[in-house]
Amino acid sequence: MEALNLVSETCRVICSATSFKIGIKSILSMLVDNLELAGVCLFLSKGKYYVWPDDWSVQPFLQALKEKKEGFALYPVCLDDKGKEGSLIVKRDRPFSEFEDALIKIVAAHITAFMKNIRVHSKVKRGERFFLDLYSASKDMGSISNMEDLAKKVAFYAKKLSEASYVNVTLFRKEGHKSFGLSDKETDEGGVIGFYDEGAYKRWLIPLSTPKTTWGALELHIAKRAKPLTPRQRRVINILADLAAIFLENASLYERLQGLLKERERRINLLSILYQVGNAYRSTSEARKRILLALRALTDSQKGLGLPEAYIFLRREASGQLDGTAGICWMDASPWGDQGWTIDGAYASELENSPAFRKLKGITLPESFAKELENGEPIYFA
Repeated sequence: MEALNLVSETCRVICSATSFKIGIKSILSMLVDNLELAGVCLFLSKGKYYVWPDDWSVQPFLQALKEKKEGFALYPVCLDDKGKEGSLIVKRDRPFSEFEDALIKIVAAHITAFMKNIRVHSKVKRGERFFLDLYSASKDMGSISNMEDLAKKVAFYAKKLSEASYVNVTLFRKEGHKSFGLSDKETDEGGVIGFYDEGAYKRWLIPLSTPKTTWGALELHIAKRAKPLTPRQRRVINILADLAAIFLENASLYERLQGLLKERERRINLLSILYQVGNAYRSTSEARKRILLALRALTDSQKGLGLPEAYIFLRREASGQLDGTAGICWMDASPWGDQGWTIDGAYASELENSPAFRKLKGITLPESFAKELENGEPIYFA
């Protein structure tokens, strides 16, 4: 291979190779073959090295690097912009011509360029990974309509993207703030804050806000001994917080709509019960059956409100006292069955003889209750 071809081939490796190890091995092998060298070794920082031929020991090159032994030539390789250097060590069996020496220097410069290209490629790849992860996180969070489940997801993705030791998401709710955390460690009781030490961690607090309101806060605790967040990580976490705030606002709106729908369904159900009971009332004039219809409206789990207990007290005309008349108390099996709203004599007798039915004979409410009820307002017991 001619010298010009060696330079062009190393340029091709620099531009096309995405694996540092494979690219360096290719460059070193071309250098050995083209200049008929005995061997070559590239030393990098942190003790990393690459030798060609592959089966050669690194020890002679390492000794040459320390003692500058004869039969070896050293060429500096710049590792980064901070001035860190590596060394390209060439074993030679003969003196190099001026042209060969210049050619090796060019290859050393190409190795420097290759390392910088790989570093840039790695940064771009990490950036792509961050934003792909952010895209996946946004899709996942956007599919959740429950605010608490969403807060747990925000904590999960914030920890994944930031690699923080502890992440906490606090929701600001009317009924009280609620927090959701993820940690690298857990206490014996299952908590996640027991290990926290103010002096060992840096705290980063980000509001989860939209123009409408602040829905919560994202809190990151990053160990001081760990690498600080990169500018790209900070940008991604801020974007995640902005997205989380929007999704929390949407989830809040969804919860509100769900509440309105449930209230509407409850009112429709109540009106339906009142309508059915009204029709049944008009079909009979017996006080006994009307009492049973009222109890059914209150305690039937299928056609009524489904309360486990209901009692009826009737006011005595002479004394004004409230006397116990009938009641239903059931916890496991409802006594009503699938019977319609029509109550005949046989069905009434069956109900009155059931374990759940109570006549409350002889029980009288205090006179004070009767006076309070004269106002037409219900009495509530704590």
